Amino acid sequence: VVSICTMDVKTNELKECFDYFDRSGTGKVSTSQLGVLVRATGQTPSNADIDDMSKEVDPNGSGNFEFSVFAAMFGRRTSSAMTPNDVIDAFKVFDQNGTGKISVADLKTVMTTFGETLSDAEFTQFLKDADPNSTGSVDYNAF
Repeated sequence: VVSICTMDVKTNELKECFDYFDRSGTGKVSTSQLGVLVRATGQTPSNADIDDMSKEVDPNGSGNFEFSVFAAMFGRRTSSAMTPNDVIDAFKVFDQNGTGKISVADLKTVMTTFGETLSDAEFTQFLKDADPNSTGSVDYNAF
């Protein structure tokens, strides 16, 4: 997912990302996929932010949303988003040896225990992109 959803998201790239999650081809994505979709674009919203975004893209509670609504919300919310350097600086805090890598075990502990946590299933999905070759560590400069 990360390969098609870059951190410097343009409208056509955002549409490609949206279409990836529109697996049935209806022009709509389930609100249950909103967090994964937003994070696939390189953004790092909290779970509370995702809840707010869900209400914004699906105010009637229909269970899905269209691209135009998503793109408008995304544009409003990403103007103050973290930069790629902000993300790298956050990873460096956990890179005690200065190798540019974090062990999967350490990363899992942090991401499933502290702050806005990921579930085990969410972490497993994240890990598929972060460590696609199952090396046991994440090179945060490459990721």
